[in-house]
Formats: sequence, structure tokens, C-alpha cells
Amino acid sequence: MKNLILITIFFTFWTCAYQAMSMTVLESSVTAETRHEQWMKEFGRSYEDDAEKEKRFKIFAEKLEYIERFNRDGNETYELGLNQFSDLTYEEFVSAYGCSRLENHLLESSIFNSSEIPTIELPKVPPKRKRSPPSRPPRPPKRRTPPSTPPTTGIPGRVNWREKGAVTIVKNQDKPKQCGSCWAFAVTATVEGIMKIKQNRPLVALSAQELIDCDQGNNGCDGGKASIAFEYIVKNGITRDVDYPYRAQKLGCNRGSKRSFANIKGYAKVEAGEQNLLEAVARQPVAVYISADKHFEDYKGGIYGSGPCKPQTNLKVNHLVTVVGYEEDYWLIKNSYGTGWGETGYMKLKRQGSSPNPVCGIAMVASFYPTTF
Repeated sequence: MKNLILITIFFTFWTCAYQAMSMTVLESSVTAETRHEQWMKEFGRSYEDDAEKEKRFKIFAEKLEYIERFNRDGNETYELGLNQFSDLTYEEFVSAYGCSRLENHLLESSIFNSSEIPTIELPKVPPKRKRSPPSRPPRPPKRRTPPSTPPTTGIPGRVNWREKGAVTIVKNQDKPKQCGSCWAFAVTATVEGIMKIKQNRPLVALSAQELIDCDQGNNGCDGGKASIAFEYIVKNGITRDVDYPYRAQKLGCNRGSKRSFANIKGYAKVEAGEQNLLEAVARQPVAVYISADKHFEDYKGGIYGSGPCKPQTNLKVNHLVTVVGYEEDYWLIKNSYGTGWGETGYMKLKRQGSSPNPVCGIAMVASFYPTTF
């Protein structure tokens, strides 16, 4: 009798525990499905069929669980969150939104020959009449070599070009479709800034689409190099975004009769190293290469300085962003993933000072900025 009572108690306890566990799993599943539906509505996501939706839901649910656990642990100085990439694998994310199709060893590794970039046909403007200079013997053509950043003294403790009105709104390279055009947005952001800072011109968004379509030295939606884009602008100028709007795909060059809004004289190379980058950003926004890792993809806010992108050797840079300022402990980065990513489109990336292994590979290779003199 006593044994029967014990067996009954054990069976009852096991049944209750199993039901409770089943309810927890069910509630978790329902919650994930509900969150997925809410997320789809927020980011305008739809799928071709049920099979594709099921595949994407599984990726989403795994990320949701990981993000919630990561934030709950609270062991880092940053948080992760859901964004427009939350139903993609990391491999899909890098392929679609980085500059991954450029091999790492090709990134600004050699002096660029400006003759490689064609000059597009623009409307002819009658030249001003000038006095003929005295005849001189012809000089051999010179190869364009970007000057290195000159040394600077008295560097401010903090700089924020956004606060100084030299940074346009955050763009989204993902709209209306996937396009690896980070390079075009990083370059146009620096030119927008220099027009305001050095020439006191109105702050106007410039056309990333023109670079995608007309800069034949780069690869459109498959990635590009900052120096080649600057070479294009030196030769051709660049139009406003409102006159040549973003389409997120490489189309035929449609510059036509659209006149240049911004022109630059050249560009400068910032040698690798965070101190060199600091001196450059103190003067103006700078286009930099970084490594966009798994936590970068899901970044929501805080100072990013560890995780998969922690300081290490042999990081592969696969993304271009614009550094628009700095504080004592972080770089302020403007990205091109829209305002739903990070801190309304921005990231705080930890500074490492003189360390040879920067976070996310920032300043691991040369950076670039435009010049107007």
C-alpha cells in the first residue's frame, strides 16, 4: 500500500512537471512566432512561400533566443537587438551588405593609377578666357599618389561632426533591395562633410547611385574601393542624391545633363594606426575599412569592443563606414544600414590607442578622405 502511494505521488509529480515543461516550450514557440510576425510587419518582410517563411523563422528564432540570452547575461558594454538582418545567416549578411567580394589583399594595397578610371562625358561649360602663359617645355605626366595625412598638434579630446552640422541623415543601402554599396555611402559622406566644413556649403546628400552606375573602376553592388571612388569624383564631380536618387542596383550611367554639385581637388591617405586616424578625424569625416562580424550585424547600442570582433590579428575587413567623430574611449561611426540598426544608424566602436590590434580591424589598413585644396 505504501509503495502504491509513493508510485502514485511520483507519477503525479512527473505528469505535472511534463505539462509545465510542455507549456513553457509552447509559450516560447508562440512568443517567437508572434515576434516574427511583428518583425515582418515592422521591416516590411514577405516570403515567396511557406517553405521560405519556415526557413527564415528558424533563423529568426535562433537569433532571438541568442540575443535575449546575451543581453540578459549583461557581461559586455554593448547590447544586441533585432533589426532588418534578423532572418539572415551571417554568411548571407556579409555577402549582401558588406564589400566581401573584394579580396582582402586588394584593399588599397597599392598606389592607384588614375588612368584606370574613365572620365564620363559631361555638359560642356565654356572656359574662361585666360592670358596665354609663356611657353615652357612639356613635363612628363605624373602618377596620382594620394598624400599621407600631415601631423597635427593640439588634437581635441572629442570631436563630433554630427553636432557641428557636417553629417547628413543615415542612409539605408538595403532599400529597395539588397546591395553591397557601403563603399559609395562612406565616400559620399566624407565629401558631404568636407563641403560643409571647408567651404561652408549647404549640407546636401550626394548621389551614391551615381558612383554605383558611373564609377566603372568599382563593382557597383558587389563592393568597391574608396580611393577609386574618390578618383572618379576628382575627375567628374558628383551630383545631388535628389537629382540622381538611390536604386540599390547597378544601372546604366545616367549622369547626362545633371551638373556636378560637389567637386574635390584630390584625396589623402591615412596610414594604418588609430593615432593617424585620430588626427584625420579631428579635421573631417574619414572613410574607413572595418570587419563586420556576427555581433556587428546585431549591434543595438553601447560601446562595441569585444565579442567576435575583439582585438586580434588577421581580421578580414569586409565593410566600409564613415568615422564622424570620437570620444576618449570610442569612435563614432556612421553606417549605411538605416536607422533601425545600432543607435539610430550609428555605432560606438571602442578605441584601442596604440594597440596593433584594433577592434573590428579599424585603421588596420589605410583610410581615406577628400581634399579641396
